Amino acid sequence: MTDRHAADPGFECVESELGAQIWQIDREDADPHLKVLLRDHLAVCDACRLTQAVMQRLPEAFAAPAEHGAETRPPLRILPGRDRLRRRTGAWGGLALAAGLVLVTVLPPSPAGDDRLLRGDGDAPCFLRPVEGEVVTDGRSALSWHAIEGASGYRVRLESADGAYSWEQTVRGATTAMPDRPAPPPGTELRAFLEPVPADLAPPGGISVAFRTGDGLDVARYRFDAAPLAARLLVGFGLASLLCSLSLRVLRRAR
Repeated sequence: MTDRHAADPGFECVESELGAQIWQIDREDADPHLKVLLRDHLAVCDACRLTQAVMQRLPEAFAAPAEHGAETRPPLRILPGRDRLRRRTGAWGGLALAAGLVLVTVLPPSPAGDDRLLRGDGDAPCFLRPVEGEVVTDGRSALSWHAIEGASGYRVRLESADGAYSWEQTVRGATTAMPDRPAPPPGTELRAFLEPVPADLAPPGGISVAFRTGDGLDVARYRFDAAPLAARLLVGFGLASLLCSLSLRVLRRAR
């Protein structure tokens, strides 16, 4: 016996070319003819049978500590506290943002100007909507005002600041829709005039309000700027919280 045989356990593959491919014997996509050759090879090759037996027992060997009641460590959770913080921050941020947007949309805007007079202040005849400086969507907004005792109707007139647009209508109630045909183009500076019938019921100086038309983005920007401070703070807090939650999610995935 040579030194090589004295050092090894005495098993040697009888056909090394097939032995090198023995791992394909259990593959579903392996060539059927090759599988037949590998099975015949296993029937005569002790070395390959031993190798395959060892490979089949490896998963059992790694699972042995758990099967014998050995202490196992729970799976590692990366930053569990930060993960809870991310979920809570996202939830509170979403609620704050939704509440703020509802308030911005529902609450009436305050008039523009340093005095910030409340619309409809007192009993003096005035426009309720639009308020001074408001941005409205052309053709889909309403004009409304305080009803004047004794008035049988109202003459409403719209004029653009450059004189290129004008519109007039007589109504009985205290509200009317802005005209959609012809409609003032977006960005038009307008002034609405209200004259009761009979005209001597109008207060000194008359009744008017200045505003302008705009697209949806202009209206949204104006409503946010004219909303109460609490509503704007809620929107800001909600956006900041959602950004913080998103940052924590990105950090968690990066780790």
